[in-house]
Amino acid sequence: MRTNNRIPWIVTVAVLGLLPLVLGSMSSANYGATVTTVRSGGGTTNSTNYNTSLIIGDVAGNTSSNNYITYLGFFFGGLEYSDCGMVIDSSGTHTLTNDILDCENDYIITIDSDDVTLDCDDHVINGTGSYGIHAESGRDNVIIRDCVVNLTGPSSDFGILLMSTNSYVYNNTVQVTDDDTIRVTGDNATVYDNYFTAGSDYGAELYNVDNADFYENTLTASNYAVGLTMTAASNVISNNTLTATTSHVVYDNTTGSNTLIYTNQYATANWTQANLNVSQTGTLGLTNNLDLQNNSIYVNSTKFGSFTSIPANLTFTSPGDHGDPAEALVNGTACPANQCATPTKMGSDYWYNVTGFSNYSVGESAPTVTYQPPTPAANDRTINNNQTVNVTVTTSGLNVDTCTIEWQGSNRTMTKIGTGSSVTCHYTNDTLIDGTDYTFKVYANSSGGTVGAEAERTFRENDKPTTPVLDYPNDDDQFFTNRTPRYNWTTSADADGDDVNYTFQLSLTDDFSTTLTNQSSITNNYYQQASELGFDAYYWRVLAYDAYENSSWSSTFNFTLVPSVTITLINDTVDFSTELDPGDTDDTTDSIPPPFRVRNDGNTYADLVNASANQSLWQQAALGTAYWRFKADNASGEADAFDWATSITDWTNISGSNQSLIKDLNYTDANDEAVIDIFVEVPQSEPPGSKKGYLTFSWEESPTRP
Repeated sequence: MRTNNRIPWIVTVAVLGLLPLVLGSMSSANYGATVTTVRSGGGTTNSTNYNTSLIIGDVAGNTSSNNYITYLGFFFGGLEYSDCGMVIDSSGTHTLTNDILDCENDYIITIDSDDVTLDCDDHVINGTGSYGIHAESGRDNVIIRDCVVNLTGPSSDFGILLMSTNSYVYNNTVQVTDDDTIRVTGDNATVYDNYFTAGSDYGAELYNVDNADFYENTLTASNYAVGLTMTAASNVISNNTLTATTSHVVYDNTTGSNTLIYTNQYATANWTQANLNVSQTGTLGLTNNLDLQNNSIYVNSTKFGSFTSIPANLTFTSPGDHGDPAEALVNGTACPANQCATPTKMGSDYWYNVTGFSNYSVGESAPTVTYQPPTPAANDRTINNNQTVNVTVTTSGLNVDTCTIEWQGSNRTMTKIGTGSSVTCHYTNDTLIDGTDYTFKVYANSSGGTVGAEAERTFRENDKPTTPVLDYPNDDDQFFTNRTPRYNWTTSADADGDDVNYTFQLSLTDDFSTTLTNQSSITNNYYQQASELGFDAYYWRVLAYDAYENSSWSSTFNFTLVPSVTITLINDTVDFSTELDPGDTDDTTDSIPPPFRVRNDGNTYADLVNASANQSLWQQAALGTAYWRFKADNASGEADAFDWATSITDWTNISGSNQSLIKDLNYTDANDEAVIDIFVEVPQSEPPGSKKGYLTFSWEESPTRP
């Protein structure tokens, strides 16, 4: 009669590690799978685990919050309006509260009261009717501001029709596809700081109006940028940018006398007469075909030929002392008497009349100004928030009087070194702000009043990249186990758009007096530790660099690298599924069945210090006999993963006492596995039945390996 001694083998591994305890000891019994423990400080811990997972470590919680956006609306002014075709018939400030779109009324907004301020608050007035905003005739003291008017009808007349007297129109944007952007018929109007675009007719029309002040507007029109019509007289048009795409920058068919002026701190060009026609097309505005510089008034006569027949009065503001009488110059040479009158001195200013136009000035040749180091070149990038501008100045026999730097539009006196006709001048600004563009230009005055200048330059004070914020490893992690971490930090921002790289430092001291790693020119926001770190406390930090200057160092993070024994039992059951008779033997060396297979997933070498059973597999054979044995062996493909010489590699009886089965099991991924083979022999007197036995495997850090 055959005896059925089928033996299923089930085993649970217990991993013994050293726990993060400073004093005392701990023991526990657990059933199950992988156990991870970490050692730090003194004390000992014994752990026996059965069918249990045990993980010891710090767990930091994460906090999250939901954020909600609340939208608030505010309305300002006296009364609020938003209707197509509305009529304002009461004095006071009236504020548009929203856009008026697609209005088909002939009059979108009508003002029929004195002392009215219409504040559109940058809202759009759009429609296809004749008039966007109409200030009625007979009304007085009307203000129209901050409006965006857009008339798109095929017969739309005027974006703004200003018939009221003593009124103001400013800071508006008006576009009309068919006719005038603005028509002014009420006397004593002031129109300034507006943007006007007309599709087919006048940008602006001063119609039968007197004493209007029209200045610092930008107008673009097909036929006429500005039109003076009917009996318009005594109107002043000054410092506007006028563009006509088809004909006439200025169209004047009046019988009255009006004034066209361009002026700045250097000079004034004034045309006052009954005919101000500028029949050419193009753009007339300061620095655009008309330039007023120190002791220089220039109009591009090739662009605006009709200016050659329009007389003008020129005023040069403080161009230097050229005596009295001074000499009028045209294109740097003496101006003919039939073209220029003799200059008249008024205080420190000079004025004279001219016929036609070119490039006019007063006095002798100007000083020569030349930039010298360390003056920044055009488009340079500077650092240190401190910059000096240095020039040499020479004249043709005259003494150099003063040097002035125009810095960000403001004139400042430079320090002059030397006397006579050759000097140096310098200016230093030590309050430069990161990420700011700075524009400068240097002028020099001679004792004869001539003024020379170097070209304007613009440079930028560099905006440092933002300081990196460290991410991983976490700061003050006392139980860090990764021996080849990837150090991560946030990407630095650079307001100038420069490419940013990083410098990474790792040290054993918090003052970084010596470093283990000092790696620069890192283009990613991380650094991968190449070689394994030893068990110690470490400090790390990062700075950013944008090819011009560094950010500040980041805060310093520290972590303590500690040993970690983490053993995974890949195969935790050995099942001899064949039927064995008394006296039969079997083992796992042929992998039928497969042996126990273990893997070291920790960061240090590990010893299997306790391989034992708490009771025998057999009823008729005690522990410690040859009927139940084990031994360590190499796992397939991972030879020499443990110390063969000091491990048990011959069949050894399984007992209830601790036996150090495996020594120095490697932890590197390429070679970190071993097998535990099992041998069984059925005793002759063993009764039939299924047999089960349990083994306990306890592990700890190898004391002899790093």
